[in-house]
Amino acid sequence: SSRSFLEPLLINKNKVGDWNASLSMNGRNISVDWSIKLAESTKKNVHFRLGFPVFAGDGTMLFSCTNEDLVGTDGGIAGMSGSLEVPDHSLHPGVYYVVMALFEGMEPILRQLIGELKVESTGVPHFGVYDVEHRWAVQLLSSDTAMAD
Repeated sequence: SSRSFLEPLLINKNKVGDWNASLSMNGRNISVDWSIKLAESTKKNVHFRLGFPVFAGDGTMLFSCTNEDLVGTDGGIAGMSGSLEVPDHSLHPGVYYVVMALFEGMEPILRQLIGELKVESTGVPHFGVYDVEHRWAVQLLSSDTAMAD
């Protein structure tokens, strides 16, 4: 079936020479190791934005981890590499799609699907799409100590 939310997949060959990304999941931890080699024509003082949006199968973007701070110096940038870690994805069972998206300013110059995350069911029912951190305060009254009329 067509995953229209993944479109457009693009590589601007004038800006991006090569790229690589590996996605792994260990329990609720997601890791991405990535590298991008820029084309020779990349000028100095450019401002890149790199994002890893995560989509549900229906195309809903659940979240995106975005780095806005990739700014070139006077020497220019030949490439960049790094890693991203999401320590607790909180996603409920299902299949999710991770995309790597690189922008120069507001212009998308690389957008690629880098992999699927399959979150297995533990048998516990889940509601909604993901868990949020939360705290309960509950007092239970036992029936023997309830006040009589």
